[in-house]
Amino acid sequence: MNVGMGRECSFRTIMKKLEGRFGAKELPETSTVKFQQATQKNDESLDDWADRVMTLATPAFRHLPEKHARSEAISRFCQGSTDKDAGKHVFLSRPRSMEGALNLMKQYQYVSQAVDGKKKKGREETSVNAVKSSQDEIKALIEKEVNKLAAKLGKTNLQAQGQSGSNEITCFFCKGAGHMKKDCRRYKKWCEKNPDKVKKAKNSTDSLN
Repeated sequence: MNVGMGRECSFRTIMKKLEGRFGAKELPETSTVKFQQATQKNDESLDDWADRVMTLATPAFRHLPEKHARSEAISRFCQGSTDKDAGKHVFLSRPRSMEGALNLMKQYQYVSQAVDGKKKKGREETSVNAVKSSQDEIKALIEKEVNKLAAKLGKTNLQAQGQSGSNEITCFFCKGAGHMKKDCRRYKKWCEKNPDKVKKAKNSTDSLN
């Protein structure tokens, strides 16, 4: 009933005329209780909620000045709203008309939805990026440890192979690996330079035999 916010005739005046036409009246106490207990329904739009508050306020405050009834209706509209934050914001703004309160409520909800939507999106993106970064760090750490282990194993194998080769064949003269004393070039040169010593060593060996 948007007619309640018309300029030519006030909502209260219209309700009085309807009551006079159809004779629909109820006790002031009953009307007051209904007004004080009224709250916005979950599936009720703001426009319908504002119209219902104005409808309940007219019989509840029929014997009081219209300014007082309008003030009470705006307060009930804010306090009974399902959006408590928006209702508090509008109430503190002290709108002078139900139409002003309704516009402030819609404006606040629109801004809140826009801001909260961006914040929610930002949190989700941050969470996804954090998880991705964590996975990348773990992957890099695993690769690093695997490479270190592979390098260590490779070095150990080379050392083992080197030690194995040197133990198999070792020259008793030059202590070199890979050949025997009789094949040692240094030994042959030594023998050429020291024939007396070689002969003496050979005679000693023969005598022992």
